[in-house]
Amino acid sequence: MLSSFPNPYPDEILYSTVARYHQRSGNILFRQTVEELFGDRSAHSAVVLPAGLGALAEQTEAYGLDFDCLLYEHTLYPYNTAFFNTKTAVEIYDWAKDSRPGSVNCQLGLYGSKILQPGHLRFCPECYAEELKQFGEGYWHRIHQTPGVLICERHHCSLLETTVPYLSKGSNTYTVAAPDKLFPAKYVSLPTPVARQQAIWIAEDIRYLYENYERIRTAFNKHNSGFQNLFLKLLQTQGLVSDGGMLRINAYRHRFLAYFDSDLLNKLGLSFDEQVGRPWIVSMCRGEKHNVHPLYFILMARFLCGGLARLVDLAEKYTPAELKFSVEPRKRVADHEQKLEVYRSRWLAACQQMPDAGQNEIRKTEGAAYTWLNRHDKEWLSQHPKERKPRGGNCTYADWAGRDSEYSKLIPEAAKRLRIQEGKPVQVTKTKLLQAIGCGMLPARELERLPMTEKAIAQAVEDRMAYRMRKMLWAEQELILSGEPVVKWRLMKTAGIRDEDWDVCWDMFMDRHCVMLEEGFVS
Repeated sequence: MLSSFPNPYPDEILYSTVARYHQRSGNILFRQTVEELFGDRSAHSAVVLPAGLGALAEQTEAYGLDFDCLLYEHTLYPYNTAFFNTKTAVEIYDWAKDSRPGSVNCQLGLYGSKILQPGHLRFCPECYAEELKQFGEGYWHRIHQTPGVLICERHHCSLLETTVPYLSKGSNTYTVAAPDKLFPAKYVSLPTPVARQQAIWIAEDIRYLYENYERIRTAFNKHNSGFQNLFLKLLQTQGLVSDGGMLRINAYRHRFLAYFDSDLLNKLGLSFDEQVGRPWIVSMCRGEKHNVHPLYFILMARFLCGGLARLVDLAEKYTPAELKFSVEPRKRVADHEQKLEVYRSRWLAACQQMPDAGQNEIRKTEGAAYTWLNRHDKEWLSQHPKERKPRGGNCTYADWAGRDSEYSKLIPEAAKRLRIQEGKPVQVTKTKLLQAIGCGMLPARELERLPMTEKAIAQAVEDRMAYRMRKMLWAEQELILSGEPVVKWRLMKTAGIRDEDWDVCWDMFMDRHCVMLEEGFVS
């Protein structure tokens, strides 16, 4: 149980509160602090959403900081999940509350996204000066560490970027917002007044998101986890969507790029040029619904109706049924029969001239006939030409049985090479074995087709205790060669054994020596 825990300041991110706790705790090592707070000394520091949040909440609840308070008010969970489907949002919530092992960075969209993540922690100099005067110390603001925020929404000044890393990449260090940690720093530059004003709008919308998370989620779920039809209705008022709900893509793309400053879009990682066939602004109005970064919604809301607050108001006002487009059936053309005869004749003539061609090749010479028939006589068109050319594609098939036989023979040799290679031992894992035989990372569905290989891998892989024993035996030889005594602490440090495993590993090491003495291998 914690004897004390700092009370978070307004808009303070949990990373900052943990850093202040470490500073006041008197702990020398960060892993001591991490173990005290999160129950796992190997947990990495995280700005977005720390692992072990549930374990921390169990201890801070006595100080008025329950799990929901920490999650919704002092992490980036609301920002990242505002426009996620309910299933993913609940999975991330449960992962944090249950303090499950592993990472949810992929589910949060931290990897693989085109949106540019901050490289380092940022601060507003005017906010910092006010905090020194009011609290006697500064801290890291949650909104300043939010992707997309380049300007302080309160003071309208550019943020300063420090040298403190944003993503820990395996580190467990927590850095306080002390003056010696803030500098050197550089301003996040926005060269044009238009870019600055639009950056202020984005920061204000993100502030609105944090303060109205539940309202946004309710409106989002009301429209079946998406605002596609609402976007189309708003685009229709600008003349960018037809009465039947069809996007006028070129005009839409041109209008959007004229509205937002190009430098701002580049800094956010949201830029595209007019040559892109299907930019993200089109995907927001079409296609299957999937988890989308909040910045996409924020920019769409600003472009279509003046901000996120207005978008939520409209989503609450309209029902999904009111936003549906009714597609009217095509009207029969006046001279339908005459055109039908003409275009059928032209299409059949083209088919006769190109007897070995498929529809895609024929339509290149008779595009007008194909288009008319596709709209007004689709069933007939599907039957002509009658002898349809087979579709292309890769007709070669992998010899899985042959591969399985070959790989299963290579695995034992690969395992042997890994065990006897010079230098510090490397654990024999499935990944290492596949890399050693030149397969890289085989997907699970492919491994299922290689049963003998899977069996060979299962027999060759090395469990953690066997790997530790090899490391200790290697460390013993290294100490003997260097003339140093083989004592417990030296052996464990050289072998790279974690502190909490020293006793178990030492007992195993000594048992191994006793067996070797009995068998006469050690004199």
